Amino acid sequence: MVVVLALLLLGAGLITLLLINTALAQGSFRLHDLQATSDRLADTQQALHESIDAAAAPERLAQQATALGMVPSQSAAFIRLSDGKVLGVAEPAEAPKRPTVASSSAPTSTTKKKTSTTKASTTKESGTQSTTKATTRR
Repeated sequence: MVVVLALLLLGAGLITLLLINTALAQGSFRLHDLQATSDRLADTQQALHESIDAAAAPERLAQQATALGMVPSQSAAFIRLSDGKVLGVAEPAEAPKRPTVASSSAPTSTTKKKTSTTKASTTKESGTQSTTKATTRR
């Protein structure tokens, strides 16, 4: 009876160790998956920050403003937040004059004539000779 009890305790201990080892392995796989997800999210976050920095760059903002029809101001005015007073005199900006392009008269079209040369060919079976002349116009 003592031997059976010892074997049961030994078997229960081994099963418990197996279950603990399995739980640790599952936790390890889960940790690896979470770390991979974290790395992917960090890369995405960095790419988004770079995209925002590129969009907020002064030259990009100037391009977008020009595309919207905005022009740079020649004068500036500032509002002092403490009392709301306007410092300076702002004047409306004017769009720079665009150069004009002079167009020439309508182009004339020229027609070229191309005539192909006369070919003489002989067929092997009949031994007869035929002559072909073709004229092509473009």
